[in-house]
Amino acid sequence: MQFVLQGKLPADGSHAEMKTSLEQFICNLVQHSGGNGGGGGGARLSPGGMLWWDSWNNMQYVTLASLVLAVHADHLTAARSASLQCGGGGGLLSPAQLTAFARSQVDYILGANETMSYMVGYGSRYPADVHHRAASLPSIKSSRRRSPARVGSTTSTRAHRIPM
Repeated sequence: MQFVLQGKLPADGSHAEMKTSLEQFICNLVQHSGGNGGGGGGARLSPGGMLWWDSWNNMQYVTLASLVLAVHADHLTAARSASLQCGGGGGLLSPAQLTAFARSQVDYILGANETMSYMVGYGSRYPADVHHRAASLPSIKSSRRRSPARVGSTTSTRAHRIPM
């Protein structure tokens, strides 16, 4: 995308289609108009302000969307494009607005919400009962003997807190 914005690749054909699809996706994300199956990949905004796609492993989508927003903001800035024009009367989005929205999503994940930080070991409140097998394996610092892969729990167990 950076090369299309900078004029190093033609802005027609498949490059134009890619640019249009990406810009529609970004506009729908930032304007929270993804809806079910819409151009924002079906994302909605939760009551707390986080993008929401799915109840299972939603954070992977939020972190990727935040990366896309931040990188595209950098591309717009490098190409000296003042802003992103959103169709359908959506108005303009500046690189600063894209970066601010991406930052709001990262801040939410790291604890700027009413619940906790969703990154284990970050902040004063974070998940202590991590629900995956690797998180429940004994620490090699406390137990030097080898553990077979099936030792890890398939249910939530008290994880070791990571010192900060």
